[in-house]
Order: sequence, then structure tokens, then C-alpha cells
Amino acid sequence: MTVRAGDRLPYAEIAAPLADPSASVYAWLAAPGFHVLLLQREREGLEARASASTWAAQLERACPGWFHVHAVASGQGADALFDALGVTGRAMVLVRPDQYIACVDDRIESPVLEAWLERTLGLRIA
Repeated sequence: MTVRAGDRLPYAEIAAPLADPSASVYAWLAAPGFHVLLLQREREGLEARASASTWAAQLERACPGWFHVHAVASGQGADALFDALGVTGRAMVLVRPDQYIACVDDRIESPVLEAWLERTLGLRIA
């Protein structure tokens, strides 16, 4: 990945089916709160989808309304975002409400995210 915690989320166009009509990543992530991006280049098996339901449920229970989880595979309209972030396989990117990156990991089930949530927000999920 070419981004790290503290970087501003790079600009990218998001296309259909994720955004119709196409929009910038900033418009796509306009809902207030944190956005967890679970990204996967491979379409087969899309583990990000299964992980998203697990993470979303855990985050929603821990902190209702604060987090939005987006599971996206290559070819679903976010390829420009994959390129802008430098994602070559799988990645988890936590985007703060101010559109800056809070943490990144090359794993979907992310101990980095768990540690950040506990250290920064006092949330424990497992």
C-alpha cells in the first residue's frame, strides 16, 4: 500500500454499481462517522464480504452509528480507489470523519484495527 495512517484519503472516482452516477470517494464516504474499507483485488471468494458482516455487527454493537463498513472487490466501481491506495491484494483502511486515514492493514481481519479501536476509542471487539 502507498498510504499510511495520517495521510489524507487520496482522491478517486467511484463508479457504478457503488455510485451511480459516478462520484468522488469523498462524496461516496460523506455519511458522518468512520468508514472501514475492506478492499480485495480478487473477486473469487470475496472474503471481504463475510468479514464486513462480522466487523459491521461488532462495531455496531460497540458503537451504534459511528462506523460504516464497505466491502469492495475489484471490478465493482472502485478500481481507481484501489490504484490510489496502492492495494495489490487485500487491505483494510479506516477513514476518520475528516477524510484522513486512521489506520491501514493488508489483512481484512485486522489486529491493527482492533488495537486502534481499543487504544483510541476504548472499544474492544473480538
